[in-house]
Amino acid sequence: MKSLKTVALGVIIIASFIFVINELPKVFVSVKSSSQLAQVGGGNTYYVATNGSDTNTGTLAAPFSSWNQAITIAAYPGEQVTLKPSSGYRVFTFDLPKYAFIILDGLIMDATNVTINGVKITRGTGAPSHHIWIKNSVIRNAPSQGVLTTNGADGNRFTNVDVYANGFTCSGYATLDFCHGMYISANNNIIEYSKIHGNAGWGVQVYDEAGTISNNIIRYNLVYDNAAAGLRGVGIGLYSGPGHEAYGNIVWGNNYGITMNYGATEAQVHDNIIYRNGGTYILDANGLNSAGIYNNTLINQDVPNPIPPIPGGGTTPINGQCGTTQNACVAGTLSDTADSATQYLWQCLGSNGGITASCSLPRPTTQYTLTISKGTSTGQGAVTSSPTGINCGTTCNASFNSGASVTLTATPSTGSTFAGWSGCTSVSGTSCTVTMNAARSVTAMFNIATTNQSPSVNGGADRAITLPTNSVSLTGAATDDGLPAGSTLTVTWSRV
Repeated sequence: MKSLKTVALGVIIIASFIFVINELPKVFVSVKSSSQLAQVGGGNTYYVATNGSDTNTGTLAAPFSSWNQAITIAAYPGEQVTLKPSSGYRVFTFDLPKYAFIILDGLIMDATNVTINGVKITRGTGAPSHHIWIKNSVIRNAPSQGVLTTNGADGNRFTNVDVYANGFTCSGYATLDFCHGMYISANNNIIEYSKIHGNAGWGVQVYDEAGTISNNIIRYNLVYDNAAAGLRGVGIGLYSGPGHEAYGNIVWGNNYGITMNYGATEAQVHDNIIYRNGGTYILDANGLNSAGIYNNTLINQDVPNPIPPIPGGGTTPINGQCGTTQNACVAGTLSDTADSATQYLWQCLGSNGGITASCSLPRPTTQYTLTISKGTSTGQGAVTSSPTGINCGTTCNASFNSGASVTLTATPSTGSTFAGWSGCTSVSGTSCTVTMNAARSVTAMFNIATTNQSPSVNGGADRAITLPTNSVSLTGAATDDGLPAGSTLTVTWSRV
């Protein structure tokens, strides 16, 4: 295992050595204060020179030839060292697998005099460089990209880095739109606690024109006033693959806020504040699939319009996908529809040929009590309900959902008849309909059934009457058990 090594840049000034990392021919080093020259003690000091060798011991007499022998390249604590090459392609180029697990700390990387990028982490003739950590530093004035990671150079980290004024020449690109503060075209990179501002194109673009990249994280950054020369500059753009995440950022003053497009899937954008961006939308999910977009604060923006396509990006269908809360879409554009009595209803509209999802969520229900009574009925009978709940007889009240239509049916017992309803919304014979918009009471009336039996008559024995006579007295008996109390029986005699 290598021991921790620190290149003390103040000492290198005294020795007047020239640092070389592959394409970097010259690096001039200046310090913020002369006092630093006296403060460069502590830890080990290693020397790097063009005439050195990585098999050397790193002393002044036997310097290394490359940075990979130095695990940490740092300014003195509390100071910053300016690296400003007089020429070359970049301030730093890491393009071999031996350039890995290197920390750059406290450096001002001024790319005014180089021809392309500030820092490039990439693949050379073999495997790529990887796991470069730049922190507490400044990257500025690069003609093209301030930072470029590409060709499988994965796992890099940028912490508390001030990236600004890059991309205004844009060498090798068609327009200034494509030269950015940070151009991430590799996997598993982290940009955090940094300021990315005043760059020609995008603030941060996560995009790979030729393939797929994944799982890059942009968190807790200030991303502002980009698109300083380009026409479409986005604060943060997440494209070209799955699992990218942007959270905790404050994004303002760019042409667009945060966009997701061009093959991005499963992106997570949450807890950002996005305001005063000059374009026509903040979050663009054109081509997005299975994203999680939530808890963002979006301020002072117009209605979204599609962004002009990036060359080679194309368009991807978006299938609408319902969220798990009312009027929420995981993917697609929300379209609210009229709710039913029992459900909230909405749609997530697909785009670019994608399908539209119809969404629903059960509404919380209010219930009211329906009570059945039989009033002053003299007869007997039962009342049942549809939907079920009332069976009165035994159960004469039940609760039903607000707005429900309940149909009651009266069934008289043997020897009784149904006499009528009161308290119904509508009545049809033995059926009563009740709309449950409040607690309701309904009365069903039953009477004792009446029957009219043929009377039984006993007029006594036949008698012969000889006329004329003044009067005659006839007697007989008649019964009719079917007559109710208080009825009158009329008997008519006829002469034969």
